Amino acid sequence: MALVTSVKKVRKHMDVEIDGERFHVSLPIFQERPLEEGMDVDLEAYRQFLLIRQYPSAMKSAGSLLSAKGYSEKELENTLVRGGYMRETAEMVVLKLHLAGFLNDEAYAEIFVQSHAEAGHGHKRIEQDLKRKGVDQDTIREALDNLDPETMKTMAAALVRRTLSHAHGRPGDTRRRLDDRAIGMLLRRGYSYDEAREALQTVREELDEDMDDEAFSGPTEEEQLESARALVRKQLSRPDSGDPRKTS
Repeated sequence: MALVTSVKKVRKHMDVEIDGERFHVSLPIFQERPLEEGMDVDLEAYRQFLLIRQYPSAMKSAGSLLSAKGYSEKELENTLVRGGYMRETAEMVVLKLHLAGFLNDEAYAEIFVQSHAEAGHGHKRIEQDLKRKGVDQDTIREALDNLDPETMKTMAAALVRRTLSHAHGRPGDTRRRLDDRAIGMLLRRGYSYDEAREALQTVREELDEDMDDEAFSGPTEEEQLESARALVRKQLSRPDSGDPRKTS
């Protein structure tokens, strides 16, 4: 037997503590089997009682959560527990939804990786985010392996290009500062240092080629001729240009 050490009403539920273990019990369930401080209870029997009573409500809550956005299995389980359901209840709901095909970490990771890569996140950040959501390492690695390396390089270069164009012209900025800023941006997004350096080098080579084209293109022959004509017209338009005896 176990001892009920605390019973408190908090808004629309009861917080019950039995031998140091806390339970979040809705008022209808608590009224069905009320407890008082100092009572002796069979802890396992009480868990089974709560599991059976909580399951329908927990399944309904899970359905509402899934209709709003995608969840990994562990993420949904933890969300239900934070909502006041027992861990056993949450695990049962997640298992039922997994068997019914409504929860699948492999499919979830695949969608998550693709959408976050398109948002400009690198491998490291995506991996860390999926770990926080409770997805196992093998599933994460398999989903990341499906990313196209060239697409990731293109995205990294596009982010560097945007960073350099937005930062260009700030007082005190040097090429080194701009490059460091671009690399730091990619590192924060979860790209590796080597990936960041490669993206920066790609963009810098593009920019340097553009500058070379502008520097060495020069005026065309027609542009040079028109410039000479304009200079002659300007000279002839001066008041004293027709009388060589007049001096300035």
